[in-house]
Amino acid sequence: MDTLLQAVNLIKDYKSKDGISTLRVLDGVDISITRGSIVSITGASGSGKSTLLHILGGLDRPTIGDVLFRQTNLNDLSDDNLAGFRNKNLGFIFQFHHLLPEFTAIENVMMPGLIGGGSLDELRGKALELLRKFSLDNRQDHRPSELSGGEQQRVAAARALMNDPDLILADEPTGNLDDKNTEGMLDLLFSLRDQDGMTLVMVTHDLKIADRCDEQFVLHKGQLRSNE
Repeated sequence: MDTLLQAVNLIKDYKSKDGISTLRVLDGVDISITRGSIVSITGASGSGKSTLLHILGGLDRPTIGDVLFRQTNLNDLSDDNLAGFRNKNLGFIFQFHHLLPEFTAIENVMMPGLIGGGSLDELRGKALELLRKFSLDNRQDHRPSELSGGEQQRVAAARALMNDPDLILADEPTGNLDDKNTEGMLDLLFSLRDQDGMTLVMVTHDLKIADRCDEQFVLHKGQLRSNE
């Protein structure tokens, strides 16, 4: 098996409001993600699912432990190098899409490529192709305020794919979608895995979605266990 991402003994502590005591959110989490797999992480609200996802994606750092992306230990990267690493290798889809309101749909999709220094014409063509996959090419010139919630989330998903990342990290990607849009989003993500070998780690509260995944994990009291 080709291991794409591995986390070893992740511990994450937060200082309490009094600045004296600490809250341990993750308590010795280990996980190994195989290239081309779709993995779900479920757990109660406040169990630390988003914290774990952010650490796996280099958006946060653990108090103790290591995150290895192939041969790269994310802990060894400076903040600037880590930002560049994320842009090149990872894509993120959040429940709240975080689209830039002053830019059109196609400009939002292009943004990771622009940050990476790509050619404007090539990026526009790639972004339009992605919007077409999500049935949004006729909405390319609309700003987020002119799009429905489902359309905005699909734009965010297209943006996550802009730099052909090896790994997509999704935090409740269907949380604001109705049943029809949820099925459409999942069908497309699964088809991208089948066609392109994309790897996806998805936090979800929906057990029906988790059941569709290749591997299922549950986070409980700071510890992660397989739900096979």
